[in-house]
Amino acid sequence: MRAASSTVQKVVRLGAGLVQPKMARVDLTGLARQIVQDRQAELVRRRAEVSLDIRPAEVLLDEPLAAELISSALDWALSFSSKIRLKIEVPSPTEPVRLVVRGTLAQPSAPPAQPATSRPERRGERRMNDNLHWFLLRQLAACSRLGISRSSTAATESAVIEFPKELLATSAVTMVELLPGGQAESQLKGSWVLAVVRDRSLREQVLRLMLRNGLECSVAENCEQARQLCVSRAPQVLVSCPDSLGATLLGKELADGRPFALIQIVRGSPSFATSGFAGYEFAKISRERLAQELIPALLFELAQQAEG
Repeated sequence: MRAASSTVQKVVRLGAGLVQPKMARVDLTGLARQIVQDRQAELVRRRAEVSLDIRPAEVLLDEPLAAELISSALDWALSFSSKIRLKIEVPSPTEPVRLVVRGTLAQPSAPPAQPATSRPERRGERRMNDNLHWFLLRQLAACSRLGISRSSTAATESAVIEFPKELLATSAVTMVELLPGGQAESQLKGSWVLAVVRDRSLREQVLRLMLRNGLECSVAENCEQARQLCVSRAPQVLVSCPDSLGATLLGKELADGRPFALIQIVRGSPSFATSGFAGYEFAKISRERLAQELIPALLFELAQQAEG
C-alpha cells in the first residue's frame, strides 16, 4: 500500500505539471546498465532476470527523470514477468533512439475443458500493463515529451519509448544532428541572431563563427546598440556575456511572449548540453570551448523554434 501510494503521488505531481524538467546530455546506455546493476539484490530476491541488449546512445533529457523512466519501465515489466529484456535501439543518427522493455509472460498450464457454452477468453482481458506502474511510465514520458507505445504477443508484453534525435559526440566537436556539413538548412533561413559582446576580440570571433556557418547575424558592443538594431525586427536568439550589462533584461524585452532564446558565454566549464534549455533557463556555453559549442547551441535553439 505504501508503494502504491507513492506511485499515485508521483502520477499526480507529473500530471499537474509540478515537475519541470531541465534538459541535459544523458548517457542512456550507461544509466540503464547502472540502474540494473543497482537493483541486482532485488532481482535476486524476486528470482527475476534482466538481460541487456544495449547500444551506445546519448539523448537530451532531464537526468533524474531519465533514471525514473528506466526504473519505472522495469517496475512495470516486473509486475507481470520474471524474465525481462531491456534493449536500446539506435537505428540511425536521424531516427529516434528507442528504449524497449519486454517481459515474457508465464505460460499457464493447459486449462480444464470448458463447456461449449462458455465464452472464450479474449486477449484484451489478459493484458498485464494496465496498472499503476504503466500509468506512471506514461506520465513520465508525457512530462519528458517522449513517445511511448506498447505491444503484445502471445508470449510477451512490451513498452517502447522513443527519445528525441540523438546527440552525437565526436572527438573534437559536440553537435546536434541538425545541419549537414555545418551549413544552415533551408528551414532555418530567415532566422536572425544578435550578439551583444563588449570584448572586441571575442565579438569578432563570435561573428566569424556565425557567418562561417551561414547564419544571418549582427553584433553589438552594448545593449544600446543592440536596441537600435532591434527597432525594425527582433532576433530569434540573443548571445551575450556576463559583462554585457543589461543583456538579461534586454532578452526579457525581446521575448515578449514569442519564440526566443538567450545564450550566455561564460568563463568556466558550463556546456549548452548540460546547463538546461528548452524554455526552462537560458543556455550557457564555455568561452574556452566557444568554437565547439556556440554553433551547436544556436542551431539547437533555432531548430526548436522552427519545429514549434
